Amino acid sequence: MNAWIKGSENRIEISGGLGLGNFRRVLAALHNLTTERRYRDIVLDFEKCSAAYAGPMIYICMVVGDLRRDGIGVELRLPEDQKLGNLFRNTNWAWLIDPENFQEEPDRWTTHLPAMQFSSPSEQHAAINKTMERIFGNLRNLERGDFAAIEWTIGEVTDNVLTHAQSEGGGILQMSDLRDRIEFAVGDTGKGIPETLRESHPEISDPDALARAIQKNVTRDRNGGQGNGLFGTFKVTQIGKGGYLHIHSGHASLRSEDERFDAPREETIPCPGTLVVVCISKSKSGALAEALGFEKRIHPPFDYIEAQYETGGDITFAMHQETSSFMSRIAGQSVRTKLENLIRMSPSTRIVVDLSQVPLCSSSFADEVFGKLFLQLGALEFMRRFEFRGVSNDVRMLMDQAIVQRSATEP
Repeated sequence: MNAWIKGSENRIEISGGLGLGNFRRVLAALHNLTTERRYRDIVLDFEKCSAAYAGPMIYICMVVGDLRRDGIGVELRLPEDQKLGNLFRNTNWAWLIDPENFQEEPDRWTTHLPAMQFSSPSEQHAAINKTMERIFGNLRNLERGDFAAIEWTIGEVTDNVLTHAQSEGGGILQMSDLRDRIEFAVGDTGKGIPETLRESHPEISDPDALARAIQKNVTRDRNGGQGNGLFGTFKVTQIGKGGYLHIHSGHASLRSEDERFDAPREETIPCPGTLVVVCISKSKSGALAEALGFEKRIHPPFDYIEAQYETGGDITFAMHQETSSFMSRIAGQSVRTKLENLIRMSPSTRIVVDLSQVPLCSSSFADEVFGKLFLQLGALEFMRRFEFRGVSNDVRMLMDQAIVQRSATEP
């Protein structure tokens, strides 16, 4: 990806595309302006930028956050391209870089998630739950073990920030792609992988440290963990077509795509802390759980499904907690996907749909959720799998109408 990073007085101009192959040049320019030339106010100018990707951008956000904590002011110039400028706003990159001139944007996406900061276990847990809720509402035909494997992977990568990095600003998690695969990036500016591994292996080089980090049972401290997090992450990205793992830390980078693994390379420009970009393919059902050994257990690890829905012997689906709107077909699509996944993941468990706090819904919402599910399952299976509670007369009428009309119009 071609990019031009130019420093002029207190300004850094980024032209062309910014990706994993060139973002370190921005780090070098920031270091030069603030440490070598000692500017206390700088401008990050993306006006001529034509493309930007989540991993590099969240890492730049982390570095800028450190500069701000050191009292250095940073002004952002948005890309002239309107679509890319909106991306900077909606991902909250603009707010994280320049909070004086940009505000935090609400989450408006149905498949992506904006960048989320975390610096404590509770913030990490909230960020993971939000990510898993988005995945659960968009990806169909998920196996329970695969879903647990995805949650485990995100949990391990984010936990490394809290357990090993000792980053003053915590870390940032962003899920940036969600079609037939899951892509997420995690960045921090704390102690990088080479630095932490040198605590127990002082002779290790930066590239060797990254190579060892994705091997089983490699850790700086057995009391702090078993060293399987990045190894397991590497394993799940090797499953199916289109998966990949990129790691940038210290003076080294590592790249693995599909079944191809490139030896870690030495980098001239250092990357303090760690950036991990993960893409997990969902092309092989059940394969993610197999890669982590979850299929050998009677139950997968305690997961999002168990925490959010399972209460005793039933699954409780509180409709008002699953969507912010009951008036559109688009909102209904995510709800139906969640219910389909619950049916698939818990085939013998009854699902109690609580509609007590839904006074009204649109006909299109009722059709998208209940009409299509009824047609898909058939009358007997629909009645066997679902129990409805707290349904108002108006909502019941719309549900019945949707089921009757859908059944009459479909062959």
